[in-house]
Amino acid sequence: MAGNDPTPAPAKTAGDLLKESQDQERKTGGPGAFVRTPKQQMLDASDIAAKHPELHLRWVNIRDTNKARSRQLEGYSTEPLGKDAIKLGDELALMAIPRALAEQRRAASREVAEARLGDNRDEYQAAVETVARFLRDKHGLRSADVDRILIKHTGG
Repeated sequence: MAGNDPTPAPAKTAGDLLKESQDQERKTGGPGAFVRTPKQQMLDASDIAAKHPELHLRWVNIRDTNKARSRQLEGYSTEPLGKDAIKLGDELALMAIPRALAEQRRAASREVAEARLGDNRDEYQAAVETVARFLRDKHGLRSADVDRILIKHTGG
């Protein structure tokens, strides 16, 4: 009866498993899946970014006219790239704005987010003070201190 041999296959040693893993890495160029899929390679603009360090690059969906127009209103354009401008079919175009402008917008966005978070902190602080006052006045809890109830976020 061929193929029904009751003896189990010999267990692989750690050395055998390591050799198989190294062989696979040698064949695929690294551990696990390929680092760069074709789509990643197609959208890779690192060489252009290196040529134009003063620019912030962004792929823009030009098929969606609302998105394209929105990016243009933000100042994105293919003109700063000159001959390095890339268009992928009728869907994507690489656009750029000055890096200083992009950083300025990011900083403004962070300020707005921090202000919104600050508003919530103020409301939370007021609510905690009300709870602490209630616990002290109605229930006589001397340990109902705002600092014990309030969890302070230090950032980061």
